[in-house]
Amino acid sequence: MIAFQVLSQGFYNKGSILSLSPQAILTVPDSLVNTGTIKNDGDLRISGAWINQGTYDATGTGKINFDSDLPQTINHNNQSFKAGN
Repeated sequence: MIAFQVLSQGFYNKGSILSLSPQAILTVPDSLVNTGTIKNDGDLRISGAWINQGTYDATGTGKINFDSDLPQTINHNNQSFKAGN
């Protein structure tokens, strides 16, 4: 099996379906805005804001990691809180 790692500055999913396979790593050093569907069976790493107004489905071993030296805003379907040191 081939493992993939993708890096992006900011990630904007407008109505599409994003599927991460078990070995996939998606690193977003800026904000992730989702109005579509994210099916996560891999590893999602976010250093900026998480704004999810769509569907997030962590299947199998899917995980999400919020990691930053700065405060992060997490908004999951209009439920907002700040994560930070």
